[in-house]
Amino acid sequence: MRIHAAILWEQGKPLSVEAADLGAPGPGEVLVEVKAAGVCHSDLHPARGDWPMKTPVVLGHEGAGIVREIGAGVKSVQCDDHVVFCWAPACGVCAPCREGRAVLCDRLERVTYRNRLPSGASHVHARDQAVAPFLGTACFADFVIVPEEGAIRVSPDVPFDALATVGCAVVTGVGAVTNAAQVTPGSRVAVIGAGGVGLNVVQGAAIAGCEMVIAIDLRPAPLEIAKRFGATHTIAAGEKMADAIRELTAGRGADFVFDTVGNPRTLTDALASARKGGTVVLTGL
Repeated sequence: MRIHAAILWEQGKPLSVEAADLGAPGPGEVLVEVKAAGVCHSDLHPARGDWPMKTPVVLGHEGAGIVREIGAGVKSVQCDDHVVFCWAPACGVCAPCREGRAVLCDRLERVTYRNRLPSGASHVHARDQAVAPFLGTACFADFVIVPEEGAIRVSPDVPFDALATVGCAVVTGVGAVTNAAQVTPGSRVAVIGAGGVGLNVVQGAAIAGCEMVIAIDLRPAPLEIAKRFGATHTIAAGEKMADAIRELTAGRGADFVFDTVGNPRTLTDALASARKGGTVVLTGL
């Protein structure tokens, strides 16, 4: 079928939105019409050339849409189901998966992080050559083919624009709180960066019953949004950030500090903002 996709032909150059050919879903695969997609820094890094990557590639890894066709053997979804993309579907059989740590699935390194589908198929072609699917998803297109495990059925009542970032920003942020840090009720939490992931760390901390949720950002607008997501305090980022966090926490520092920016300066600030024996979680790239 003929589709339109935003293709990165050369790192550091603009994406090209153009026609491409998409094959049919194979066994265990699903054809999805993309209705909404988010833009993550993990898309911007290869586009800008921060991460070396083979091109051409269709970027995009967080989004939602409607199943339009299923391949042989697919059982978990059917045509017309609304789905959210999961760019890191676990195999379920490797050692980490059997241990209950699917996030560390061995298949991800061999397949997902190499911009491949588990089947090994190359479904997208443009300008007479194969185009790789970024993180096996490639949702900067109007139609995509993903593995069955990469299409998670959701309620049709939820708007697609609300679902667009669930597959990355939401699960990364909330998951950092509940899975990585295992934050306990009554904790004091600081969140550096109030972007897509940071706001969902704030939300996750609020859901976890934290006593204090401190959001830090350079810009006033994201801090206002953080309040709606559950932040109890906000701080304008700067040289005195760690001092401000310690002042709010009676001189102790935060029990948990989440760095959702991920540069040397913010990591230094995160370590300085944590209490003795506290936990620092790095989610930014």
